[in-house]
Amino acid sequence: MPYEGGLAARLILDRWLNNGASNIEQLNGAGLAVIIDAAKRELHLLTDRLGFYPAFAWSEDGFVVCSNADVAAAALATAGRRCQFDKLTMAEFLRTGTATQPFTYWSGINQLDAGTYYRFSFGDRPRLVEQRRYWQPANLNHPYLTDREEIVESLTAALTSAVRKRTLPRLGKVAVMLSAGADSRAALFAACNP
Repeated sequence: MPYEGGLAARLILDRWLNNGASNIEQLNGAGLAVIIDAAKRELHLLTDRLGFYPAFAWSEDGFVVCSNADVAAAALATAGRRCQFDKLTMAEFLRTGTATQPFTYWSGINQLDAGTYYRFSFGDRPRLVEQRRYWQPANLNHPYLTDREEIVESLTAALTSAVRKRTLPRLGKVAVMLSAGADSRAALFAACNP
């Protein structure tokens, strides 16, 4: 492709140009896809499936989208729109080490949902015009497993599949760095040739 940028950006752009958001929704990885369509005056944003790479938005009379809530608050302050400190969320964070999603310790700046497509318009009246969930974990659609043997078999199959995909011969020689922890041992013994 004649476009500049890394391979991931080029892949996302190629998929966007060929079928829009639905083609990007098939990708699976930790990241945040942001496409600015200057001709339509729109910003398209797709959060990764598990929310590994967080995104935050403020959208009262305009919008700010950012990967860090503090940076969003600073940008708003620079524009003369000071955010109020959310004492309740900060108290929750200090007590539990986390804040309940979508809240941040800045009132009005919320964390965006994982596995979700957002479309913002920055035309005459900047605003969020579309939001839809494109992915959620399969187990949310079915009852939880309760049989221990079934849980072990399912987890074993998932680990074996994950390790197989990451050790394919076409990826070259595989090296494994082990910490001697349970995660390392699980990955090692899930390999086809432990």
